[in-house]
Amino acid sequence: MQAILGIEEGIIGHQVNCQLVVPKGSLFEKLAQKYPHLEKEYKEVLGVLKPVKRLGKCQVVEVIPKRLFIANLVGQYHFKPKGVLHTEYGALAIALNSLRRWRDLSSAEDSPLPIYLPYKMGCEEAGGNWAITKGIIRDAIPDAIITK
Repeated sequence: MQAILGIEEGIIGHQVNCQLVVPKGSLFEKLAQKYPHLEKEYKEVLGVLKPVKRLGKCQVVEVIPKRLFIANLVGQYHFKPKGVLHTEYGALAIALNSLRRWRDLSSAEDSPLPIYLPYKMGCEEAGGNWAITKGIIRDAIPDAIITK
């Protein structure tokens, strides 16, 4: 399984919250350290909306021109406290479907960009159930590549 932080071509999707907070130790924090403009664009673009209006949004940020994009999938409202369900499955499904549509419209017909999603996205810190989340992913993006 390819390490998600080592991907250099395609689309990396990950779940984010409506509060415009990048939790310490999260995949988002690691991606933002590697691609500094990612967090700035997340806060600027989604910041114009009220928090509840951010749920279900998919923000795609180009981080390596014409090669690598990161999709901020707004699938949770809160991020604290730990140990409770924060993943909003319906919002995650909407965001994933938007990502698939964006990819399909942005890619060449014969070679769509691969979409990489983290194993247990929305499940560890956000409290989701992997069986449910994996089903949502497979329904929205059947060819998504699950990675660590």
